[in-house]
Parts: sequence; C-alpha cells; structure tokens
Amino acid sequence: MTTDPRLADGLRLFIAGRYFGAHEVWEHLWRECPPADRRFVQSLIHAAVALYQRERGNETGARTQLERARRKAAEYPAGYLGVDAGPVWERVEAVFGDPGGG
Repeated sequence: MTTDPRLADGLRLFIAGRYFGAHEVWEHLWRECPPADRRFVQSLIHAAVALYQRERGNETGARTQLERARRKAAEYPAGYLGVDAGPVWERVEAVFGDPGGG
C-alpha cells in the first residue's frame, strides 16, 4: 500500500483532539486497505476511539480500546506505511498516564 493521504488527514485530526473525526477518516481507509495493513490502521482507529470514549466518561470502553490499539500496534515497526505514529502514542500516554504506548 502506498502512503494514503487519509493517514495524514486522520493524524492531523487526532493531534487537534478531534478523535471521532480521526476515527472516521481512518475507518474509511481501513475498509479499502490491503489485509496486511488493516491491523495497523485498526491500531490507529482504536487509539482514537479510546480517547473519544475517555472524553465521554466511558473509562471501561476507553481502556478496552487502548489495549486493542497497543496490541495491534506492537505488530508493526515504527514508521510503517510512512506514518510517524509517535504523536498518537504520546497523546495516548499523556491522557492515560501509562508508559509504553507502542
């Protein structure tokens, strides 16, 4: 898969704190991407949903999504598909106060 601009679009939304919007952009991408890339895109989606659920006060749902995000992200090297996902994990760590975001 070549770097799809929706990866960067979702990242911009995520960094701006628009987690639901990031989730939507990445979900559309996820539906179209090759099977080998789906779990990586899902890791980003789960991270966005975790923060969105946290904002809504759903701590259980947020933690569930966080664990899914971390588990899937661990399968991929840094910079996968040309994406610097570091800001995603830095935000997750800042919000949840947990080290080792992925």
